[in-house]
Amino acid sequence: MKTILFLLFFSSVTSFLYGQKLDKAFEYYQNKEYDKAKTMFNKLIDKGKDVPAAKFGLAMIIIDKNNKMGFGKAYYYLGEVKQSYKKISDDKKKEYRQYGLSLPKIDSLRDYILTSEYKRVRESENIDKINLFIRTYPGTDEVEKMKVFKDSLVFANACKGNTVKDYDNFIQAYPQSTYLNKAMEIRDSMWRAEYRKAYHSLEYSEIHRFDSLYPNYPFYDDSTLIYENLAIQFEAMKIYKGYNPHYVNYYSKFIKQTAPHELAFQTLLCLIQPALDMGNTRAAIDTVLKYKPYFKSYKKISELLKILKNPLKVKVRKLPPSINTNYSEYLPVITTDGKTLYFCADGRED
Repeated sequence: MKTILFLLFFSSVTSFLYGQKLDKAFEYYQNKEYDKAKTMFNKLIDKGKDVPAAKFGLAMIIIDKNNKMGFGKAYYYLGEVKQSYKKISDDKKKEYRQYGLSLPKIDSLRDYILTSEYKRVRESENIDKINLFIRTYPGTDEVEKMKVFKDSLVFANACKGNTVKDYDNFIQAYPQSTYLNKAMEIRDSMWRAEYRKAYHSLEYSEIHRFDSLYPNYPFYDDSTLIYENLAIQFEAMKIYKGYNPHYVNYYSKFIKQTAPHELAFQTLLCLIQPALDMGNTRAAIDTVLKYKPYFKSYKKISELLKILKNPLKVKVRKLPPSINTNYSEYLPVITTDGKTLYFCADGRED
């Protein structure tokens, strides 16, 4: 019996002492001695005594000091206080009311933090701060409004940059955006304009620049555009005028990108022409073998290698002026009976 009475007495004394410490902590708070108040509140929390009131005190310190960077923590503290407050006894609630702690006060402070932080972060137009706000205050109406604002902001930033890269980055980073289709529409329109400018210039340097800047240009999904692209590139390299040493890198790139298309094969023939002109059949064979993997099962490659390895003894004869004019004649083809010659030409009236 004595033991029970002692324990009850000890418990009462302990509660009284901790109650005094809580009083002292709020006294420091009222006197704006925030560091002392914070220290005492934290000690009470560590001891597990009057935790709801102590966390309420810490939240009040953050709010009073207008510590915007700590508002998230204050909001978190008040959320914990609200959950704990529902479970404590009526006597405790009555005791805590002397410190201003009540459910309406908790809700009021949380609303104040949420409203002021929403306004501050929105006005900053800073994506990092917006993302932090969304993580800190989940499940609130303000977060949903902030997500909508963020969506419009990042799209506006893309529009401000107004380049294919800006829109492409937006599309990659925000695939769920309500502005996704609009961004894709603008990007593709700019892509097409750049494509027409580069390819219709018939200057291979411009075409190469476009391909380097926009390796993911979507004409590869459109068979019509694929062939238009090949034809324009081929025309730009002016293969019909013969080998041009300035275009060697372009020849190589074109072959790798377009083989086994016939135009790639014609470009390969142009590429080996200097070696053949110098009688260096070995160099021509090596070049064909280098690009052979790109042509896969393209029969003409095997036939070309066969001819190069076993050249026919032929007599070269200059054709008459009606065929070999001052204009460009190229891609000659002789029929199997050897009686008819077909060829392409540029600039001739006939």
